[in-house]
Amino acid sequence: MKNILFIIIAFCIHFSLVKFGSLFTITFGVASLIWPVPGVMLGLYFLYGHIILIGSMLSSLVSIYQLNSNSSFSIYLIIILSLVSVLQLVISKQLVLRFITLPLKTHIPNEMIKFLIFAGPLSAFVTSTIVMISRWVWLKIPTEVLYYIWAAKWVGDFIGIIFLTPVILFFRKNVYVRRAKHQTAAILTTLSVLGAISWIYILSSYNKQLEKSSNLLI
Repeated sequence: MKNILFIIIAFCIHFSLVKFGSLFTITFGVASLIWPVPGVMLGLYFLYGHIILIGSMLSSLVSIYQLNSNSSFSIYLIIILSLVSVLQLVISKQLVLRFITLPLKTHIPNEMIKFLIFAGPLSAFVTSTIVMISRWVWLKIPTEVLYYIWAAKWVGDFIGIIFLTPVILFFRKNVYVRRAKHQTAAILTTLSVLGAISWIYILSSYNKQLEKSSNLLI
């Protein structure tokens, strides 16, 4: 019963984050420059284990199907993209377990940077590349568009991990991160910066929409 509850909670969190991240999708509507999903879910995966992957997988299937119900996405592509979203969490965690000395000492900058590099950019590079190849095989998207999607997904994923995974790990005592003296200040600073970036992006997108509307009226 407890496992089922954790799956439902993981599903709801993942689904809600996908809906939030969808507000920041790029022109092609398939990648987001602000994508909190991997960061939050990776932190939860560290804390609560494989049960989080089940909820994430189910939410990915539902979310991708809903977002692309009117597009040419086949069921096979939806399944692959859902599996890749979960694979990213597994790769990130395995890289950290293999190459990082735990518990992580957050007061040592070099250790923190190493943790973020392995958990973020490296795993995001692998999964973004798989997503790009999958879209090329099934959708025959032009190469320049694929590169643009790949870059947006890579940046969005690893920024989400860099900003949010440490925050999630700070909330509960665990074997991965040693609690810091000033972690509350670090959490508030991180969330404030991410909030400011999101707000700037929303304003920028809104201004672009106004410009497009004005040009259509001319």
